[in-house]
Parts: sequence; structure tokens; C-alpha cells
Amino acid sequence: MYFPLSKDSARPKKEDFGEEYFSSGAAYQEYERYVEGWVNKVARKISRLVADVPAPSVLDIGCAHGYLIAKLKSRYGMHVYGVEYSTYAYRNRLRAVHSEVARGDILTARFPARSFDVVVCFDVFEYLTEAQNKRAAERLVRWSRKYILFTNPYRHSVNASQKQNPDPQRITAFSKKEYRALFHAVGVVYCGHFDGWHGGDILIFRKK
Repeated sequence: MYFPLSKDSARPKKEDFGEEYFSSGAAYQEYERYVEGWVNKVARKISRLVADVPAPSVLDIGCAHGYLIAKLKSRYGMHVYGVEYSTYAYRNRLRAVHSEVARGDILTARFPARSFDVVVCFDVFEYLTEAQNKRAAERLVRWSRKYILFTNPYRHSVNASQKQNPDPQRITAFSKKEYRALFHAVGVVYCGHFDGWHGGDILIFRKK
């Protein structure tokens, strides 16, 4: 871990991710513009991964306002579903995916095994304890039929660095090597990454 915090750190509450969270720090000064900077790239990547799948389905855990799934739905015609922990983000979810986003979180959401072709999880694990990271990875793998897309912040990027852009809600963060080992241990194969534009790689894992 590159910024270990106190072992007594409690998991952030839903209310901790309010309007201030979505408008603070260098990455969030203009939140909508910031999001649009990476959403198109990620949506294109997902569409290529499942190009051979008729009517692919995507789950976005920690979908915030739902920008990514809205793009996947409107431009690529995918079946989408989002789960959001933040009360603020849920209440301000995009109208285009209003009925596709549910309140909840990665540790309590319930889906049958292999429910989605792709499961996306961005900027979530940093707010979980080390033990919860493993449980969360297991759940992503169980819900996916094919792929998992997961963010791995660059250690020293402005957006991800606890030193340059401190976020008191963060509990853990690991190196790419450690995240790869974590996901390998719960049953998926690392098959590449691409630049997420917003301060970290997006790692791609495939079900064995």
C-alpha cells in the first residue's frame, strides 16, 4: 500500500460522498466535463470487448450519476444496470438511466452468478478495508460472465495521489501488481489495461 491509513479507519458513509466530494479536487472542479473526458473511451472499449455478444449486459458498481451506463445504453444499445452508494449521486442520477440505477453498494448488492457480460468497478476499492477488497473482488467475479474492468490509480498522479490530492475517505490503495494478484486469486485472468485518462489505468480481467 502506498498510503496506508490507520487500521481504525471506518468505512465512509453514504453521506460522505455528497456534493462537495463530486466538486472538490483537481479532478472534480468541472465534474461533467471531467467525466465526459473518459466515458467515451471506456464505452468504446467495452463495445469492442463484447462485439460478438448479442445484446450485451453491463453492471456498473459505483456508477455515480450513471454517465457510463447512459452512454452504453444510448450509443451501443446495451442492457445496463448501475448501483450507487452515495445518496447524493443516486438522487442526481441521469434521467436517461433513472430506472436502471439502484441504491446499494458492492458488499450488499445481490445478483445471481454470471448475470452480466461485463462488470465495471471504478474508484470503489480505495474506500474499503483490505479484507473488504477481497470480498468485493469475489463478488465482481461471481457476477461476471466474461470481463471485469477495474481502475488502478497511478501512484503519483495528481488525481490519485494522497499527497497531492488528499482524500480522507480513502482507506486502502494497492499497486497494479497487488491488484492483479488479488483478482487472480479469486478466479480471473489479467488480459491487459488501457489509460483511463483520469489518473489511472483501467485493468481488464477475463473469467477463466
